[in-house]
Amino acid sequence: MCTLSNHLLLPILKGQTQEHCSYCDAFPLRLGDQTIDHFCPKGNPSFYHLAYQWSNLYFACAHCQMAKREQFSVLMLRPDDISYSFERFFVYNYNLHELEPNPAASYSDQQHAEETIKIFKFNHPDMKIGRRHSFERWVSSFDNERFLEDFSFRFILF
Repeated sequence: MCTLSNHLLLPILKGQTQEHCSYCDAFPLRLGDQTIDHFCPKGNPSFYHLAYQWSNLYFACAHCQMAKREQFSVLMLRPDDISYSFERFFVYNYNLHELEPNPAASYSDQQHAEETIKIFKFNHPDMKIGRRHSFERWVSSFDNERFLEDFSFRFILF
């Protein structure tokens, strides 16, 4: 995407996610870490027609953008799918700070979770450290007036 398009689209995409990464929920993102991801990669000839389709564009952190790159799998979970919920596909391991497929989910849902974890490298050591820090920050500020939107990885906090 050209810089002008990014400049115009980025604020709108950020607003849709309360400025959290569409994939991993990281927040806040430094200016250099704010990217627009093409869910179906624009570099793949099969998806050229989707390159500038609104439904193919997501606000993403640099980690998720770099992990995914031009990868695509029909098993990847779309973050805006109306049937998506974190609890349906994933569980959070509070000891290891890892995302795992929900063992109570259907086999198909577990496959979707596994592929999404793999492609986005959700259990990369830096991601695990970030989730641990966010969790510790949440626990230590429990008595304060804090909004859930002020934290990364909100799925682990409720």
